[in-house]
Amino acid sequence: MYIFAVIRYLGYVDGCMTDIWYRPQASLARIDRMITDMASDFSGPFERGRVNWRRRDRGRDTSWSCDKHSKPVRFYCEYHVVAICDMCVTENHTRCNLETIDDLLDEMKRDKTVEEGNKHLLDLQACIQSCKEIADSRLPLIRSAVQNAYDDKIEREINLKREKERVINEDADDKIRRINQEREAKLRLCCQFCDKLIIPLKQQKSEILEEITRINGITKLETNLEMKRKMVCEKRDNVKKLKQDDKYLIRNTRQVLELLGSLHDEQGYQSAWCLLNTLDRLTFIKGHINSSFCGRLDYPSMQWKLIKTIEVQKFENPLNVPKFVGLVGYDSIAVTNHDSNDMGLYVIDLSLGTSTRVVKGTPGTFFVSCSSIDRYRVACGKFCKGCTGDVLDNCVTIHDDKWNQIRTIPIPRKVNCDYAYVDVGSDGKILAALFGQSNIHVINPADGEIENTITFTGKEVRGRIHALSSGSIIARSGACEVTVIARNGETNSYIYDEGDFSLFRSETLTDTIFVTNWCKERGRCTVGQMSSEGIIKAKGVVGYDDRSTTFYRSACLVTPSGKLVLCDEKRIFVYKKECVL
Repeated sequence: MYIFAVIRYLGYVDGCMTDIWYRPQASLARIDRMITDMASDFSGPFERGRVNWRRRDRGRDTSWSCDKHSKPVRFYCEYHVVAICDMCVTENHTRCNLETIDDLLDEMKRDKTVEEGNKHLLDLQACIQSCKEIADSRLPLIRSAVQNAYDDKIEREINLKREKERVINEDADDKIRRINQEREAKLRLCCQFCDKLIIPLKQQKSEILEEITRINGITKLETNLEMKRKMVCEKRDNVKKLKQDDKYLIRNTRQVLELLGSLHDEQGYQSAWCLLNTLDRLTFIKGHINSSFCGRLDYPSMQWKLIKTIEVQKFENPLNVPKFVGLVGYDSIAVTNHDSNDMGLYVIDLSLGTSTRVVKGTPGTFFVSCSSIDRYRVACGKFCKGCTGDVLDNCVTIHDDKWNQIRTIPIPRKVNCDYAYVDVGSDGKILAALFGQSNIHVINPADGEIENTITFTGKEVRGRIHALSSGSIIARSGACEVTVIARNGETNSYIYDEGDFSLFRSETLTDTIFVTNWCKERGRCTVGQMSSEGIIKAKGVVGYDDRSTTFYRSACLVTPSGKLVLCDEKRIFVYKKECVL
């Protein structure tokens, strides 16, 4: 009984009163007092909360009373583990194994377990003291080691984070720098490319406005006619006042006759009517030539005026035998150097008077025609010597704005021919034809596929082809013959009968056909104009002397700025139309 109670008490103390471990020299009396102190909180499994013990005397000799019956406590029930009075015994514990409190205390005092418990507590106290001493000496070291280890690790992680941040920032800065460089490069290219379009447009606009200003200035000069008209009116009034017997009339006959003659100023009358006719019919026309926007004034009284002569041998990149290939810009033309040592393709800027070789050629392959598809691409027709088979593989090509070849378009052929001519229609499709054939192929520049083939009969392509704004196509079909070919294959042929050999080019803004014609008898090359209906508008408008016995010359070009360009293989002549009043 005593051992059971002590063990129960120690378990309770171990769970709830840990501070008892630090009390020195635990004795039996002290254990008894601790048991007594905790008795008020001790209850059996069946009496919990019902029986409360109350200590009346804090001395060693104590008397106990039952809270329920207020009777002295005399017994201890081992079954219910509770101290009880006499009445509690009769009410609830008649069958229980009871022991008196005095016997229980004597047994506990005599039991060696108490002494062993006391020794256990002393050992526990010593162990706790050792734990405290070790804790006081070692825990600070462990704490310091933990702090140092984690502080070092955190510092390394922070340094690693900073390094990663540095690398990320440097990588981002490098990418940003490269992006900025790429952006600046693209912006420069964009500005250069756009300036190539904007500057000529501004130049063209300025030229047109200057022409309008000039015409307006001529109109103001005609105020002299108005003053003269007023003087004539005054003289007319004076004549009306003259009488037959007037002495002034007799004395000043000559002056009177001069006065009468001044009333009929035919020159002033014609000048005024010419100005009126010009102003009344003056118009502004605009459109695209080879994908380049252009505009100019148009009126009946216009004449070509030579504004510039360029010596081809004085270029920084001189040309020995230049042959016009086509238009590639506002005032730029593509030219093949027909020299056996070169045969390269050059671009000549008429405004700046410069030439640049853009493609290196060979005697067996050179350009014969080109036309701009858009701002970034150019369609080209070539001569390729020694081609065999039913398909020409390298005679029609597409190049970018840097003249790098993008695509090769194979063209079927029925005769042994090595020449391919191209142009671009108003719909942006490439038109291609081979010399000596009666077919014109319509090609999609996006994929190089032939979408349609225009077949015509009775005629063959004998030179360059050119698209009209109506959709029809003109092609040289004879020595001095041009044929207008509709999209359905219908043809109309016209003869330009001024010389012995003619080349034809169309200007799509007005669909005027310009004819470059050579006459052996006169030894002269001239340029005429005719409509797409075969009506000759002008002959021999401009030209140059040419005593050559061959007619291997360049056909004239009309640039988007409205300039007419001719070449005699040594010089380039640039003409521009001006109003004549």
